Order: sequence, then structure tokens, then C-alpha cells
Amino acid sequence: TGAKRFIDDNFFGDVSPDYWAYKEIKHLNDEGIINGLSNGSFGPTANVTRAQVAKMVSESLDLQPSSSGQFKDVSSSHWAYEYINAAVKAGIITGYGNNTFKPDEDITRAEIAAMITSAFELNSTSRSYSFKDIKSSHWAYDDVYTLADNSIATGYDDNTFRPNEEATRAEFSAFLYRALD
Repeated sequence: TGAKRFIDDNFFGDVSPDYWAYKEIKHLNDEGIINGLSNGSFGPTANVTRAQVAKMVSESLDLQPSSSGQFKDVSSSHWAYEYINAAVKAGIITGYGNNTFKPDEDITRAEIAAMITSAFELNSTSRSYSFKDIKSSHWAYDDVYTLADNSIATGYDDNTFRPNEEATRAEFSAFLYRALD
């Protein structure tokens, strides 16, 4: 009998074992926190939406899905309706001033920093990093530095955080994995 090669048929063909966020994506997938796209891939370089993030955070914290609607632009037929409502009820996410959530829009790195800081009740007292592209007047300044100080996000090699840049599905997976660790 020859040696059997283990093939994980339940994992994504577009995330190879040598991909930078393989371990993080694999762990979150094994835990049932993240799923693939409708075509069976994970789409690691695709941007992550506000609804997808609400679902993954809700799943990772075992929040009870809620059917009490919060936003005029999230109908009860939206696939993430109960996850968004659960995250709002838990005080983890907020919408925009006009009672909208914009569930299908890409989420920025700053918005993720705020959400993860709130979801995991993270604190920071030091400033071990200094990002040249985020000033103390930025609305997510404290959240960004809290992620950095808790080793959840380190920014880029050019000493930037890029707070207004949309995050990819792989980046968010890495952030969430580290927050849960």
C-alpha cells in the first residue's frame, strides 16, 4: 500500500498552503467563522464588505442572530440581516448618521480597526508604532493604534497603515484571527 496523500476537499483552491494568510483563513474556516464565495473560492484579494465583516464578527463572538431591524438599507431579506442586527445590538458596529449601514460596500481598514477594538474590548496604553499616514485627528486614530499595540495589525513596510484603503478578505481574516488568538 502506498502512502496516502491528505487532500482537504473542504478548503479553497485559491488559497495555497504557502499563501501569507493560509493559516489564518484555514483556522477561521475550520471554526465555521468564514465561508467562501458562491463559486467555491475564497477570494483572498477581493475586498471584504461591511456585511461580510458583521457576519464573521458575529460568528466569532457567538452572537445570537437578531431580527430587530436597525437600518433602512438592510432589508429582512438581506443575507446578513440578522448578523448585522446582532452586531449592532452588542454595540460592536454602528451605521452612518442617516440610519444606513451600506452592507454591500467595501469596508476600510479604519472601520475594521474600530470594529475589532470594540468587539474584543481592546485597550492600549503605549504607542509602539508610528504610522506616517494617520494623524491624531483621524476618527479611528486610537483604534488603529490599539490594533497595532495588540499585535493585530502592523501596517505596511513603508510605515503606513492606509486607514482609508479597503481591506481584502485575507487581511480581515488575519486581523480577526489575531484578535481571537
